[in-house]
Amino acid sequence: MKKKYKRPLLLALAIIFLFESWLWEKTGHAVRWLIRTLPIERFATYLRAELDHLTPVQTLGIFVIPIAVLLPLKFVALYMLTQGSIFSGIATIIFAKLAGFGITSFLFTVCKPKILQLRWAKWTYEHCLIWRDKAHELVKPYTRFLRRYIAMVKPRQNLVGKLRTQMHKMRQ
Repeated sequence: MKKKYKRPLLLALAIIFLFESWLWEKTGHAVRWLIRTLPIERFATYLRAELDHLTPVQTLGIFVIPIAVLLPLKFVALYMLTQGSIFSGIATIIFAKLAGFGITSFLFTVCKPKILQLRWAKWTYEHCLIWRDKAHELVKPYTRFLRRYIAMVKPRQNLVGKLRTQMHKMRQ
């Protein structure tokens, strides 16, 4: 790969990876909040108790649940898109994606101790954390620049707003 394309490609991949990581974390928090808020706590407790009886490999089978639940919803979204309901189809796809992230994040939190007993799963998990840290380091100079730029532009917007208000008052 040519050197001039490598950095922008890595930056784009880092941004996508960090966005996915952020979504994973936030939707997981939302699902945990729902479980605490709604009377689903008994289900979560039951799930944790049942997982204790499974081997680490069997525990991986739990992750079929989000796929089985959300796949029909994605087909419905695809059908909506083919029928011309663009907004509804896209909204359904986004909902399914966020719900999938949330459910999978919750399940991973519950199953994590058992899954990390598998050597390859632990290696993958640890390397994902390393890659996330590297992605943060790669994106950090750009986020610093954007924060400085926004801080510089924001006072100007307030100044422009004040000038418009004064001009409007002068016209009256």
